[in-house]
Amino acid sequence: MNKKSYSPSQFGKDAEFIIALYLLSKGWEVKLSKGSRGPADLMAKKDLILLYIQIKASSKLPRIKGSAITKLKSKSFTDGAHPVVATLQPIFPFVDHDKKIINNDTINLSVKKKDKMEFKIYFYDLSDWSYMNL
Repeated sequence: MNKKSYSPSQFGKDAEFIIALYLLSKGWEVKLSKGSRGPADLMAKKDLILLYIQIKASSKLPRIKGSAITKLKSKSFTDGAHPVVATLQPIFPFVDHDKKIINNDTINLSVKKKDKMEFKIYFYDLSDWSYMNL
């Protein structure tokens, strides 16, 4: 039996859908960018708030290029939107001195590969890199 590996690009596409579904569950209207072209992977709107969101996902720490940040900020400010970076990244459990696993109070998403790995979605406002609780 020939198994295909789970590629980083497929993980990135899946992350876009996971984050879109999360925002939909919180009452946001969401539109995905066609083919992830342009500075934002998705646009989200709720009441009078418009977000242009660039999504980064990794089983390690996600990275974003400075040029991508500049393009996202420019397009957002032109269109009256808030530039946002959303990350889907793993949660590494903390172990206390009694060898008990301590997880922070987060919404966890599980992805099975060989082992179970838990992920969290983080949103950052690119205007000042502040954490956004969406």
